[in-house]
Amino acid sequence: MDVVRYNAYGDRHDDLAAAALAGQQPVALLGLWPQFSLLNHSCAPNAINWVLPCAARAMVVRAARHIAPGEELTISYLGGPQLLPLDARREALGSAFGFECGCPRCRAEEELSPGLATLLQDTASRVAQSFSPRLKRGMASGDRQQLMEVRRQAAAMMTMVYQQLRRVQPSLREQLLSSCYSCVEAIADADTALGDDEAAAGSLGKCLKAAAAVTPGSDLHVIVASKLEEVVGRLHGEGSLQQQQAWQACVEAHVARYGQLDQARLRRLAELNRTLYV
Repeated sequence: MDVVRYNAYGDRHDDLAAAALAGQQPVALLGLWPQFSLLNHSCAPNAINWVLPCAARAMVVRAARHIAPGEELTISYLGGPQLLPLDARREALGSAFGFECGCPRCRAEEELSPGLATLLQDTASRVAQSFSPRLKRGMASGDRQQLMEVRRQAAAMMTMVYQQLRRVQPSLREQLLSSCYSCVEAIADADTALGDDEAAAGSLGKCLKAAAAVTPGSDLHVIVASKLEEVVGRLHGEGSLQQQQAWQACVEAHVARYGQLDQARLRRLAELNRTLYV
């Protein structure tokens, strides 16, 4: 049974945007794809996978960034926990798959100073235990004071993280920022709920950089890119330089996931990814 457990792939539903574009009703997924199961995990993979919403249920594996000759193809086994700090990722992998990850991202986090490693862990814990529940209550009730207070506290936490990240090699900063993605996302959610497009453009931009650093071509990557493009277009106007840059980032995210598509289908997928995922 462990062979099936460790090699099966499942998801709560199809890619919602791809299913809608194909005129299919999304369904939950569970199955074995033998060749796909040979791919190893990385916490910053170079490939992305998803299942085509069609009768064949083919597993798509696409290069999500440049892959050098001889470089191993890797995917993520984690889903959401991929955006957590080292100890939480390893706990999730050990519990679900029975191994400890030693990918380059994990090895880099092993070398962090104790202070920064603890700060990343504390940030993720505080979001899960305090910021996220209060943010959801504030959004449900329309309590602007609560939303602003959560945003203030989350921003203060991230200020401490940014100060510590200045001491880290620039090439590692975006990956480390991804380990406290939930806090960056909480700020973006508060900005969006408060209707502050200028602040939301900035916080969503940070979300996009963090997502692209460790999970390129993922559903999160395309969702955040689509939302950012809409906010920037509303803030600066359609056809503005800022909107064109945001659209290019959106195209790059969608191409990483879906491959080369014509403009009409790219626009439709971006719209669906922006609206179907709440």
